[in-house]
Amino acid sequence: MLDTEARLIAEGAPPRDLSEYSAWRREADPANLYLLSVYSSFLVGQYAGMGDALNIDAIQSVLDLVGVDHDDRIEATRRLVTLHRLVRDQQELRKGKP
Repeated sequence: MLDTEARLIAEGAPPRDLSEYSAWRREADPANLYLLSVYSSFLVGQYAGMGDALNIDAIQSVLDLVGVDHDDRIEATRRLVTLHRLVRDQQELRKGKP
């Protein structure tokens, strides 16, 4: 988003107020912010089969890749699955589905 904003400003557009996109980060759990970054970098689109569930094997591979301790993996997996559910809910709302 910041790259897009910088490009628009360089092309002469006035700066937009992006605080609504970042203000919530001040209050968010740092672990959740980290997992949000992991999710957006590696797990978007990693569905299990033909459904909307997040692929657990993909989660485990990513947790290996980013070096999450074994003792923290159950909680990290739970948070990533919850994040994925929230993302899917927002996608459905934008499509106009209940």
